[in-house]
This record gives sequence, C-alpha cells and structure tokens, in this order.
Amino acid sequence: MDMHAMKQYSAVKDKQLFKWFFNLKEKSLDCDPLLSEFLGFSANKKLSIGLLLSCFPTHQVSIIKSAFKRVLSTQQGIELDSVINTPDHRYLVKLSIFPTENRVGSVEGVIEYLQNFPKTVQENEFLREIFLHSDNGRMLATSNHIIIMANKAFCDQLGYQQHELIGKSAKILKSGHYQPEFYKKLWETVDTLKVWRGELLAKNKMHNVCAREVQIQRFELDGGDHFYFSNCVKLDLPSSALHSNLTIDNSNSSIPNKVLYTQSLQQSFASINNEQTLVVATFKINWLQTVSDFTACWLVSQRFQLIKQFGTLGLISEGIYSIYWVEEKKPDKIDALLRQLLKVFSHGFDDSGFDLFSTINIGASILLVDAKNPTQLISHSTQTLIANPVKAYSSLYYFDRRLANRFGRYQVLAKLLKKALNEQAVEVYYQPIVAIPSLQIEEFEALFRIQLDTELEYEIQELISIAEANNWINEIDTMVTKIALNALPDIQKHYQDDNIAIAINRSLANDRITHCCLEDTIDILLASNADLSKVTIELTESAVFENFQQQKKWVEKLQEYGVKVAIDDFGTGYSSFAYLSNLPVNFIKIDRSFVTDLTLDSNEYAMIEMLCKLAHKIGAKVIAEGVETVEELSLLSRAKVDLLQGYIFSRPLSLENILTNQVQPYPDSLSEHLYQRSASTLGDICIKAFERVELDDRLSLIREKLVSQAHEYFLVIENKRCVGIVYSRDYYAAISPYIDTEGEHKRDLATLDKRAHQIMKKEFMVLDVDSDIKEAEQYFSTASEMIIVINDHHRECIGITTVQALLTYQCAAKNR
Repeated sequence: MDMHAMKQYSAVKDKQLFKWFFNLKEKSLDCDPLLSEFLGFSANKKLSIGLLLSCFPTHQVSIIKSAFKRVLSTQQGIELDSVINTPDHRYLVKLSIFPTENRVGSVEGVIEYLQNFPKTVQENEFLREIFLHSDNGRMLATSNHIIIMANKAFCDQLGYQQHELIGKSAKILKSGHYQPEFYKKLWETVDTLKVWRGELLAKNKMHNVCAREVQIQRFELDGGDHFYFSNCVKLDLPSSALHSNLTIDNSNSSIPNKVLYTQSLQQSFASINNEQTLVVATFKINWLQTVSDFTACWLVSQRFQLIKQFGTLGLISEGIYSIYWVEEKKPDKIDALLRQLLKVFSHGFDDSGFDLFSTINIGASILLVDAKNPTQLISHSTQTLIANPVKAYSSLYYFDRRLANRFGRYQVLAKLLKKALNEQAVEVYYQPIVAIPSLQIEEFEALFRIQLDTELEYEIQELISIAEANNWINEIDTMVTKIALNALPDIQKHYQDDNIAIAINRSLANDRITHCCLEDTIDILLASNADLSKVTIELTESAVFENFQQQKKWVEKLQEYGVKVAIDDFGTGYSSFAYLSNLPVNFIKIDRSFVTDLTLDSNEYAMIEMLCKLAHKIGAKVIAEGVETVEELSLLSRAKVDLLQGYIFSRPLSLENILTNQVQPYPDSLSEHLYQRSASTLGDICIKAFERVELDDRLSLIREKLVSQAHEYFLVIENKRCVGIVYSRDYYAAISPYIDTEGEHKRDLATLDKRAHQIMKKEFMVLDVDSDIKEAEQYFSTASEMIIVINDHHRECIGITTVQALLTYQCAAKNR
C-alpha cells in the first residue's frame, strides 16, 4: 500500500466523522481538513462542492442536490446512505444534512464513514461470478436481442455450448407455438414495465419444446442504451417423451391417469355417509395458444392447486380432465362450486403476465341424482361434455335434465349477455358522490347497465360475474369508459360546474396480458380529450393487492397524466393498511357492508375511523358507499369520512334523467344530521384553487396573469411545497414606473425579466390542514391582509385561506 493510501486509512481510523458547511448562495464549502485526504486528494487541496459531489455516484448527485433544497425549504434534517469513490478505495458512508441556524441559504452536516465497500473491479467480478455460476439459467441480450452472455445452467438446459449462443439472435429459442402478436405484446410489456414473469415455451438445440418459468428484465444504461436479462427455470420434459395414459411423475404437475383417478373415486364412494354425495366435473379447456400435452397438464395442475375445498384431479384422456369431490346433498351449493370451477379455470395465473387459458366447458354428474356408482359418474359427465357444443364462452352442463332446467339460467344469461355486448347495447347510469360537510356533488360514478331480452329476473352483479368468468369484463369496462367520458361535459354544463368529476371502474379480474386494460384505459383517456384531472379510475382492492408492485406502477402512471385513482370495495379483500400506506391513491371507498346498520360501538365504526386517519395522513380521501339512513350519515361524518354515496342522496340515474332533473341541492334536513365537531379545522376553510408560479417564472408571466384577471397574490411552488408568496403590491413595487408609458425604455422592460424568487416573501404563515381554526383567527387579528398557506401531512401545499374565507365560514356556522 502506498503512503497516500495509508494516510487515507489512518484518517478514517482516527476520525470517522467529517464535518462540512455549505453556503448555497455563495457556492462556498468549508469542511474538516481530513476530508480531502479521505477522498483521495492532497492534504492541502481546497475542496469545492463540485469536487465533493464528484466523489459520489452520478445517480446520487441529483438526490443530494434535491436534499439540499428540501432541507432549506422544510428546515428539517435528512440522512442519506451512499457510496464514495476515491482513486484507491470505495467507502459506504452516511451523509447527514441539517439547516444552519441564523444563516439563510446555508446547510451543514457530517459525512460518517461506515465501512469499506468493494472496489469497482471487485464488484464487477463478484457480479460476474453470480451470473455465471447460478443454478438458474441466465442470459443477457442486447437491445436488438443478440445474445452476449449465457451461463452454464442456461446452456445445459438448451443443449448448446456457450460459443454456439454468443452472437446469435435469441429468435433461435422460439418454440413456434406462439403467434407474432404474442411476442409483440410480450416485448411491449417488458419495455413498458421493465419486467415480465410467466411460463414460456422454448425450443432447445434438439428442437424439443419445453416449458420454462421465465423472468425478463430490461436494464437502462447511461447513453440511452439498454439490455435484456433473462432468468429461467426448466419446468418439464419434452412433449415427445410423454403419452396421454402416462402418470406424470412431477410434484408440480402430477395428475393421476384415468385408472388411478377411478380407483380414488371408488375409495371415496365406499366411505361416504348418507348425508353426502359425490360430484364429478369433467372438462376440456380451449387454449388461446398451441401448447404441448405436458405443458397443458402442468398449467391445469398449477391452477387446480389454487382451488380450495376440492378433492382429486385426473386426466381421463388426451385434453380431457376430471375433478371429483365429496359434498353435502345441497344442489345450490354444488352449483355454486361448479360455477367457481368455471371461473377459476377460465382465468389465467395470478402472477403470470400471459395466461394461456381461453374458455372451459364442463359436464357434471352427481351421485344418486343421475348416477348410481363411480363408473356412471365418469361416463355421464364425459357424455355430457362431449354431447354439448363448444361455446365461445365458458359453459356448464348437467347430465340430469331437472338440474339443467333449474340452473340453466346461467347459460341463458351468458348467451343473451354476449349477444347484447356484440350489439354494443351497454348503458351507463350515474350515481352522485357527495362531499361532507357541503353536501354538494363532487363527482358521479359511472355504473354499467344493460337490458337483456328475457323475462328472467337478474341482477347487474350477476351479469358482471358472468362477464368475468367469460373474459368479457374488459369489453364492458371499455364501453362504459367511452360513454362516461363523452357524458362528462354535459353533466358539468348542466350543473354549471367544471369541477364535477367522473369515476369509472376498471376490473382487473381476468386481464389477459400483464393487466393491459390499464394501458388501454390510458389510450382511451388520451383519445377522449377530456380533462384528465376530473377523471377517477376505481380499482378493486383485491385486484390491486394481489399483484401489488405491478399495479403500483400503473397507479403511478395514471397519476402522471393527472388521473385520480380510487381503491374500491375496501375491507372486503386484503384490507392491508401496510399496503395502503405504500400505494399513492387519491380515494379509498369503503364497501357498503361496513356502512349498513352502522353503530358507534361497532367494530365497523372503529375500522372506518382508523381508515380515515390513515387516509388523511397519506393525503387520500375516504368515500363511503351504500349510505341509506340519516343515522349512517351522522356516524360517517363523525368518523371524518370525506364523501358519501348512496340512496339517501340518489339512486343511479340515466344521463337523460340527470339532464332533465336537478339532483341537488339536498334538503336542509340532511345537513342537520351531520356530526357537529367541537373544534373546526383549517380544512373547513381551505381554498384549493389558487394562483401559483414557479421560482424562475419571470415577472412578465405574473403581469399577464394580472392583466387577464386581477390577483392579490401568487404562491411560489417548488416540488409541491410553497417556498414563497408574491403579492401584487410587491410586483408593482418591483417593476419600472415607466412600463406601458411613452417614457418606457429597454431598461424598463428589463425589469419584467426579473424572476419570482427575487421579489417573493420568504416568510409567511404556514399551518397544517388539521390545525384548529382558532389559530387562523389569532393570525388574522393582526394580519388581515395576508394569507395562510395550508399544508397536508407531507408538508405539501394543498391550499390557502384568507380572512374572507374565515368570516364566511363563521357566518355560515352561526346560521346552521
């Protein structure tokens, strides 16, 4: 080790904390003299902020700069862990940044040595070893899919030598079982979401096709280039090595053949009691893609393992499977379980971007109803399956005519629903969502309705379940979305309120390709020319949290376009507050089951109150649906629910009914039932519409705003936080008195090039949204011409309030 490196180690050993002070305005840096040696510079080297930042990784520099600004604006300290690069060493350090007391525009802190970090060469060698010697097959390809690295496991799985793959196109691995559209959608997904996971068929050197569990990731590099990394695990044997009557010896895809399945059925037959029966459901799946026999068995086995309460799965003949289970002698329960089978096997994998399922047809036989023994059960269910035609939708048939007539409504409704969808006969009804405490309509929820040509009675939810089971729900959601977006301007015009929004539900129950319905939703929204800030997309709780990380990306992408996101039916699925706190949603909708017959001492009320506190802490609003009584209205307002929806205000209405009637205002009698809080908060007088400018906006922009519409103040916003206020009087004081006069000169016009930060007031009153309104009263008693900036729990600006807003609220409170 040379003397310079030894000095570095000595400095680290003797002193692990290095203090520094940085004046942002003067760009001057003062620091511990030992810090220069620690960073690999000479002892007498004067460090600048540029030299200091150059020792951090490139991606970390922008984070540190943002941290400086955040500390200055919030006056709160920040700690960051990072790596520091020196010519001879790399260190893991903690960078602490604090505001400097009594010194405006300055920050200070320490760099704390934590431990040595591997050198770049060591790190690269370590990562290379991990890549090459992994038990999983790993492959790296360029942006045009040329293979540049493949480890031994990958080569062994495919039967290639490494030199036979390097430089070749990854197309040589294509199985030939997929259409071009499949691969197009796959790579669109990888390029958009940066990752895809699922089961994929691939061809080895001997041209045998095998299934693999694959994860493909896209990695971006500096300069705009990117690479594709694949990690895969082999799942099965070549399909040519299997026969339909062979018992598959694999723990992940083991399905008994007909002989073993029949033996198991006979054993169950011998052991059931008088209160039980046997149900046999024989089925055939119509695949979206061509798959090998083994892969088909593997997929069916994987789906079967996700089903609870069921007994045994068997392979009757090539492509025909059967399930039996012991059940109570209750026809309605049996039919419900068979419908569950229909739904489960129609759907794809929960964690697979590309499912291979299409539709399923089931033939059912029940012991002592249409069969006397196991042989008849298998025979009757198989005959029923074969005798009935394959439909374009999943279907269930009973061998017994009485059961077929009793439960045939499903088939009738499915057929009529498909016909109505083909004719685009979808209607949309709208139900108002009302704000508390104003009881004014904030948005309408768009609800699916359709009239079927039948005398059968049916519920809309029943049709939605049929649509989900047959993969039609995306078609319904698309039509509802387009109709609702077209109706929004008419609704806003009718109420003379451009702030009224529309809420649209998007189901993720059986989205086929990596939840592409959300991608389709974005396309529809952008094509509509609607104000996307007035659109809310409602996603069901279970659908979001089942694939949380992927859905979080889509939620964030929707919000990038200004779209708001709501979690619907909260409380009926995962109900995970931990997930919720990490998902940036705008609304949380409480399911009606928690609202009906609500009481103050109930568990439901405690849950609603806790949810409201969490939602408000993360900046979201809570909507309670299914509100029907004044008692529920009072309790929900007491729990600090933000918005209400239910029959107490209005049933869902057609657009025609809305435009010919005035739904609001609601009777004053409803306002009387709102819970009266003992203390009002700033949230009650918050004005969310305010004029804003940015730090570097020129005074010429402020001038345009003043000319078009008189404003008394402008909030200077940076990263959603208010950093200053420009009052109109400050603007007029800053510009030349000769502007817009005959004596105007170029130097006078130059004053309009000044920036907002040069004239803004940096000291202003900021209060939390939950602050007692008395704090505003006290402030305005001495500063009635000023304003109060209102922050949420993240210290982000959500509005302002004025003395006029306070007086208006006080007057209204006296009249209530």
